[in-house]
Amino acid sequence: MEERIRRNPDLLMNMGFEKEEEATSNSERWVWYRKDVSIGNTDMFFQIVVTFSLTIDDDPDASFTENHSYAYERTECLLIDDNGETIMTSSFNFKTKNDIKRLESLFG
Repeated sequence: MEERIRRNPDLLMNMGFEKEEEATSNSERWVWYRKDVSIGNTDMFFQIVVTFSLTIDDDPDASFTENHSYAYERTECLLIDDNGETIMTSSFNFKTKNDIKRLESLFG
């Protein structure tokens, strides 16, 4: 994953991903970026999920960004059926934003 996305994965939202953060008061939590990709004229779709772990520090002299440290964990592609059930999951280890764009192009 590109260094600038590793430092600020919210940049994935510029690519159409939606952010979901684990609901916890712990200083360490999971953050998922999800994007649905339709499959032609079917009710099924692929969902690309990029997972990060987030550690939040409480340094009063640091900025918000400096207190939030992300670590890239994995990228998965899920095939979801019309009932919302996951039919298949494949994991990928992407190095750059272009790797994700290439994955998207396979389905669009």
